[in-house]
Amino acid sequence: MFVRVLDKFANPAHSIGIFNAFYDIASIPASIVYLPGRLQIILTPLFVAGLFKPEYTDWYKYYVVY
Repeated sequence: MFVRVLDKFANPAHSIGIFNAFYDIASIPASIVYLPGRLQIILTPLFVAGLFKPEYTDWYKYYVVY
């Protein structure tokens, strides 16, 4: 997870390409790419610490982290 965060900051063009390929968003500014990266920086340590430990009924929490 943390490698994806680093990729968003180190190479925003890669994330822009992913948005273009999978979400069909042709042009997205790099500043928009940093927003999910910032959220992931906050959520990743919380997830590792066990604060968002999903159970079988909390399937939606997987989508928040990934």
